[in-house]
Amino acid sequence: MRINNEDTMLRLAVTKDLFNSAYKQELEQSESGRLIAVLLYDTSVENLLGCILSSFPRAKKKKNDFESFDRLWERTNETLKISSKEIGKKYSLPKENDIKKNRQIRNSAQHEGQIPDVTLVQRVRVHTKEFLGDVIKNVFGLSLEEVSLALLIDDIKVRKKVQEAISLMKKGEFESSMGASAIAFELAKQEEKKRIHGHSIWSTVSCPSLDDKYDEIERELSSLVSDIEGLFDEISTELEILKLQIDYKKYRHFKKLTPTVRIMQKPESYEISTQRTFDKRNYNRDNALFCVNFVIDTALKWQSFKIPSLIEPRQIDLSEL
Repeated sequence: MRINNEDTMLRLAVTKDLFNSAYKQELEQSESGRLIAVLLYDTSVENLLGCILSSFPRAKKKKNDFESFDRLWERTNETLKISSKEIGKKYSLPKENDIKKNRQIRNSAQHEGQIPDVTLVQRVRVHTKEFLGDVIKNVFGLSLEEVSLALLIDDIKVRKKVQEAISLMKKGEFESSMGASAIAFELAKQEEKKRIHGHSIWSTVSCPSLDDKYDEIERELSSLVSDIEGLFDEISTELEILKLQIDYKKYRHFKKLTPTVRIMQKPESYEISTQRTFDKRNYNRDNALFCVNFVIDTALKWQSFKIPSLIEPRQIDLSEL
């Protein structure tokens, strides 16, 4: 059964994001990283079970039923059984022994402070990934790769462009997909620059070729420093990467793959022009997928830096007291 419900797709995206976050913690190669990784791998499984319960006619919860992990597993299997028509097949949760061993490792880490070693965490990851892939494919009709994290992007313009890039990639229109990814990245970068600079005087300081609204300054500077412009642009790019906290190697590869994009803001509209100078033989699925994933990862990273506005305390009228 293929799911088109956005709420379900969002929960599947959260499941995948939990798994990816666990893997990033695992790569930290620290004791705390391994502990957090085990907790997150386990949480991704539990979240997927919750997704199944919320997506199908669920098995009724017994009165005073304590929702232990074993009971959650049992109730999910009951739900799968009574929802076989909706799913299109008879199916029960796989890898029960492995997943419940993962749960024991998680409990030991969380409640007893036992830090799992590297090999143990790797085993938990492999079993978790196999479980997620099997369940998502058989219950929701999707591969794990098809579960897009784009739904987790808050910025509507960026999210829609990423979704457009994914749609074009699926149609085999790789050049257009990579162009859409480039546009999505520039939109996300524009918002991140606003967050960094705010409305301070420093927001008006820019390097040549970085911001379209400074075209006049760029032309003046170009005429004065034409002999060192190439070096200056390179330094500007390096500083921009550092400022935006972008993965250097991935960013450089992304820029080689994607067309140049300029976004000129006008009242309530954007004029977008692209200049393609890239070898068309490199417009392929692997590169298009890399571009989509790079934009999603970067947008979510920048999104995590945003601090919610403080709630101003309500002014109290003394006459109310």
